[in-house]
Amino acid sequence: MKVLMFLITAIFFLIPPVAASAQKKPYCGELKNAFGPFDYMDRFSHKGALDIVEDYHFTSDMENLVEEGKSGNWLGGSLDYTLRAWPNHHRALVSLTKLSIREKSTHIAGLKWPVECYFDRAIRMNEKDTQVRSIYSAFLSHRGRNKEALEQLEVAAN
Repeated sequence: MKVLMFLITAIFFLIPPVAASAQKKPYCGELKNAFGPFDYMDRFSHKGALDIVEDYHFTSDMENLVEEGKSGNWLGGSLDYTLRAWPNHHRALVSLTKLSIREKSTHIAGLKWPVECYFDRAIRMNEKDTQVRSIYSAFLSHRGRNKEALEQLEVAAN
């Protein structure tokens, strides 16, 4: 009986930290939305949908993070739209990483979620997309999370 009480007490004290850590991870949203999601690895099958996004939202200015004369959250908003429609859009993820570095933040104006959520969504879109894993690895490495960066590269290599 004493052993059983000890186990129940031990479990009681172990559960709160687990629950707390589970709550720390932000909810990154469902992939389905009004336009998409489309898998960037299958972009040639959905060329029209990709053209719409790249012609109006992920333009060359957007890709190069040029915001002269634009409103303050233009970059974040356009990246958010692009990555909600095409979660694993490689060039958009690279631009997102660069913007995060430039802003020295993972919470960018105009984004619905923290930067890392967009990588979570990209991986959920296509777990076999090695390019996403490589870009995510670069993001993690720049944030000093080298062990996690290496893990992403290992997943990409296998």
